[in-house]
Amino acid sequence: MTSPSSEYPYDRRLTEREIRLLSIENAGEDDGGDGPIHCALGYHSLDACIDFRALSYVWGQGSRTSPIIVDGQPCLVTDNLLQALRHIWMRWKRVIIWADAICINQDDTEEKTAQVRMMRDIYSQASQVIIWLGEPGPDHHLGIRLAEQLGNARSYRDDKILLEIDGVAATWIDRLQVDGGAVPDAFFQGSDYSWSALASLYTREWYTRVWVVQELLMAKQAIFLLGVTDISAEVLLYPAYLMKINQRITGHMRQNEREESNPMRMSANVAQLYFTAKGRGSRNFELLTLLDQTRYSAATDPRDRIFALIGMTHNIPQDFISYSLTEKEVITNLQVRALGEGSSLDALARVDISSLHRRTGLPSWVPNWTLPDGPSDRRLMDELVDPVLKMSNWPRNDSGIWGQGESPITINNGLLTASGKSIDRIRSIVPGYLFFISGNPSFLDLFGRFHTWIGHLQHLTSTLETHLTGSTIEDATWRALIGIAAELPDADSEFGAFFSPWKQVCTLVYLYCILQDPDRGKELEPSLSDEEREILARMAVDEEFRLGVPHLYTPAGLQRFVAALQLYGVGRKFCVTEKGYLGWVPDDAKVGDEIVALKGTRLLFVARDEGKRQEGSSTAGLGGEKGKVRLLVGAAWFYGLMRGEPGEMDEIPVEHVIFG
Repeated sequence: MTSPSSEYPYDRRLTEREIRLLSIENAGEDDGGDGPIHCALGYHSLDACIDFRALSYVWGQGSRTSPIIVDGQPCLVTDNLLQALRHIWMRWKRVIIWADAICINQDDTEEKTAQVRMMRDIYSQASQVIIWLGEPGPDHHLGIRLAEQLGNARSYRDDKILLEIDGVAATWIDRLQVDGGAVPDAFFQGSDYSWSALASLYTREWYTRVWVVQELLMAKQAIFLLGVTDISAEVLLYPAYLMKINQRITGHMRQNEREESNPMRMSANVAQLYFTAKGRGSRNFELLTLLDQTRYSAATDPRDRIFALIGMTHNIPQDFISYSLTEKEVITNLQVRALGEGSSLDALARVDISSLHRRTGLPSWVPNWTLPDGPSDRRLMDELVDPVLKMSNWPRNDSGIWGQGESPITINNGLLTASGKSIDRIRSIVPGYLFFISGNPSFLDLFGRFHTWIGHLQHLTSTLETHLTGSTIEDATWRALIGIAAELPDADSEFGAFFSPWKQVCTLVYLYCILQDPDRGKELEPSLSDEEREILARMAVDEEFRLGVPHLYTPAGLQRFVAALQLYGVGRKFCVTEKGYLGWVPDDAKVGDEIVALKGTRLLFVARDEGKRQEGSSTAGLGGEKGKVRLLVGAAWFYGLMRGEPGEMDEIPVEHVIFG
C-alpha cells in the first residue's frame, strides 16, 4: 500500500465506514482513445449498498508519472493503473470503480490504516472484482482455450484434494504415492494446445503480490482482464491449481518459466486458496496457513506481508493493522498473539531461519515473515523455510512429547520463558539435501555428492550397534531420513525396501559418470574403495552392464524414497545425539547444541547456550526466574522421540527454558 505522493488535493479525510469511488467518464475518445482519462471522485458510505466494482492490480515498477484528470484536477498514477482504467473503459465504458491508489489518500497514514482495515469489506461488497493482468500476449487466445478445455476435463478427485489445504501433510504424502489430477493424454499431443501460451498467463506480475489473495478470495465474482478480453477466475485458475497435484502439467508449464522470478509457483498457491475457499464455503483461514501459502509473495511495504492477510483470518481483529508500528513490532506482535492463543507452543515450529534474524534484530523465537522479495532471498526461503512448514504439520501425539496441557509462558523484554527439559545434545552432524543440489552441480558432481554423503551417513551411524527403540541401525536410519512418511501403513515396502538399493544405485551411477568423463575420473578414482574399483573395471568392459546403469535410478520406489528424503533434507542437517537418536535438525545447528522439549508441545527444538543469563527479579511466575538465555535455532525431528517414547524423559528435571 505504500506509494509516492499522488499530488492530488483531496478535499477532506474519509469518515468512519466511508469510501471514495471513481467514476470513469471518458477515456479520451475525442483524441482517438489516447487522450487523458477523465474521472469523477465521489464519497459514499460502504454500508449504503451502492453498486460498484473493485480493481485488483499491481502498481508496477515505475513511479506515478502518468496523469489522469479527477474532478478537473490532475492526478498522477502508475502506467499500469492508467492502462487498466483505459481498458476497463474500452471494455465496459462508464464504470464506477474502487482503486486503492486513487481512492485512498496514500499520504495520510491514519486514513490508510482505516481503509486497509476495511479492505475485506470493500472487496466482498463490490459487485465484481476486475483483475488486471495487462496487455495480451501474441497467442493468449490459445492459452485461454486450453484453460477452458482443462476445466471441462475436471474430475471429482481434483475437487477432493482441493479441500486438503489445512492438512498439508496429507497433500504432500499423497503426492509421494500418486499423481493426482489425471489429465487425458490428448492434452499433451499435437499442436492444437499451446502450453507456452497458457504458461505465459501465469508469469504475470499480478500473481507475485500478497494483496491480490484477499482481493480475489473476498470477491462475489472475479474476472481476469487481459487487454479487453475477460476470463472468469475459475476458468483461468484451474490449470494453475493442477500444477499442485499433476507433475506432468507442472513440467509442461515450468519449461516456459522465467529463471529469475517465480510467479508460476505463486499462481498455483493462489489457485489452491481460491478453490479451497469455494469448496469449503468459507473464506476464512488460519493466519499461519495463509502465511505458508503466500511465503513467495511480495509487498512494497514489508508490513503488508502480514496486513494483507488479516482480513481472511477469523482469529485476529482488524485493529491489528497499524502503520504506526515498525516492521519489527508487527512481526513480534503476531508471534506473541500466536503463542498466546494456541493450545501449545507449536507456533515456534516456524522458527528455523536464525541466520536471517541477524539482519532484522528479531528475538530468536520470532519467525521473520517479511523476508525481502529478491531472487536470492527467494532461494533462502526455498532452502530454509519449506522444510519447517512441512514439519509443522506432522500428525503428532496431541498430548505432546512431554507433559499434558498448555505450557505456561511469559514474554518480557524480548525474552520468552517456558517450562521445559533439556533431553539430549547433538554429537555429530552431516549435511542435508541442500548439500547435493547447491551450485547447480553436473551429473557427475551430483552423484559424487550422493556418494560422499552416503559415506558420511555410514560413518555417522558406525558407532551405534542398536537403536534405542530396539530397531536395527539400518532400519532406524531410513525411518529417521524420511520422517513422518515412515509412519505410512506400507512404509516398509514403499520406502524401507528401497534404502539399500538407493545407496547401491547412487554408487553405480557415480561410477558410470566417472567412466563418461575420463579426465575427472583420473582425479576421482584414488578416492574409491577396492570394491568400487572392481565394479568400475567391470563396467568398462561389460557394455550391457554399463548401459543398464542409467536406468537403475528410474523405478518409482527409488523416486519415492528420494522425494521423501528431499522433503526433510532441504535446508536441514542429519545428526546423531549423544544418547544415540537419529534425526533432522536445522541447517544452523551445531555439534553441542541442546535438544529441548517444552511442556505441551508436539515438537522438539534445538537450542544453543550463548553464555547469557537472565537475572531473577521480584516478578512472580516464570518471568522472574534466573537461568541461561538460549538461542532458539529451530524445530527438530528424531526417530523414536517424537511421541515421548523413552520413559527416562520423565526423570529429567524440569527447568525454566528462556529464549532470547
